[in-house]
Amino acid sequence: MIESIRGKIYDFLRKSEKYTDTDMLYLVKGGGWLSISQGLTTITGFLLLILFTNLLPKETYGTYRYILSFVSILSIFSLKGVSTSIIQAISRGYEGDISTAFKTKLKYGLLVTLAGFLIGGYYYLNDNVELAISFWILGVLSPLMNAMYLYRAILNGLKLFKTTAIYEVISQIISLIVLGVTVYLTDNIVVIITLYFSNYVLMRGFFFWYTFERIKFNEKKDSSTITYGKHLSLLKAIEGIAGQIDKVLVFHYLGAAPLALYALAVTPVNQIRSFVNNIRPLALPKFSISNISELKKTLPKKIFKFELILLPIVVIYIFAAPFIFKYVFPDYIEAVMFSQVLAIMIIFVPRTLLTVALTAQKRTKELYIIKIVTPIFRIAILFVFVINFGIWGVVWGTLITEIFKYILYFGLFISIKPLPGETN
Repeated sequence: MIESIRGKIYDFLRKSEKYTDTDMLYLVKGGGWLSISQGLTTITGFLLLILFTNLLPKETYGTYRYILSFVSILSIFSLKGVSTSIIQAISRGYEGDISTAFKTKLKYGLLVTLAGFLIGGYYYLNDNVELAISFWILGVLSPLMNAMYLYRAILNGLKLFKTTAIYEVISQIISLIVLGVTVYLTDNIVVIITLYFSNYVLMRGFFFWYTFERIKFNEKKDSSTITYGKHLSLLKAIEGIAGQIDKVLVFHYLGAAPLALYALAVTPVNQIRSFVNNIRPLALPKFSISNISELKKTLPKKIFKFELILLPIVVIYIFAAPFIFKYVFPDYIEAVMFSQVLAIMIIFVPRTLLTVALTAQKRTKELYIIKIVTPIFRIAILFVFVINFGIWGVVWGTLITEIFKYILYFGLFISIKPLPGETN
């Protein structure tokens, strides 16, 4: 009976491919595990959010989110793009650059340490000892945390999505327990930040070690892997700053409590976007072995269909948000309208498949345009809007940026031509 059900599911997925223009069997097998992982991650993240917002003062929660925003900003020095280039290299059979990639990420991570100590020094000189110590802890532990996360790129490159999902779920459950107990016992931001980083360093360190213990890698190397990874990291540098600039500006100009309000408004939306973005690691290996002409014919249609699927999710969230905030986050009820407007961003998530395709095809010129123009646009518009309109300025500035990115991404993707030697 089970085999019969499997057979029917298989037939259904294969038949659906003529409507979706997608390898549905690959999507469900790989995406199923990543979706389970992201689903459980969303649940644990939601539970942790409940604990943080109900047990901590708004000022403490806002400060916590401010510090974590710098984790993303400073991680640009840890060469995040190397992870992407490793996925691409491994998917093409080149596994000999993994060790070099890890050492390179650690070496450049020293810049994170330097930056963390400088920022901490600034706050120390301004008599904010808690923020100073928090940034010093970030500077010491964040480079290790980022370098050891390379295990995820390795597993995704090998298409071991089930293993990736299991590791992520274990990490999130342990993080929920550690941080949940911490905020229950104390609202000291230094203690919270210390346990946050220590937990992730230990978890990622173990999974990194275990990945090398159980998998034997070949020695084939691609001389362009690390260089391309550095290019991608440079591309992501301004983007990394722009991605967190909203929280930095709100904290700086409005304060910790308004940041807590905005952070809670955007977090559920970002959780949904992260869930949808699970298709990215599935797409990169596939796009790496496709040619650009084929992608130009099929990808826009897939994105449009993807957007239609997401539309009901946006509508449901907009109607559900008032009830969620009323009963789960009663101290943050004024964040409802912000969150409802921000939910529109979910519609634009499939657009990111265009950058996955450009990355897979090593279209550096187009990627540079995207990764430089859109972050500068976002930083400029948010800076003006936050100063003049407060939290609503961040909300509308973010939405305008998403629309701008959508138009730019499609314009660049449609205009690209096959490189010399590529088939049409």
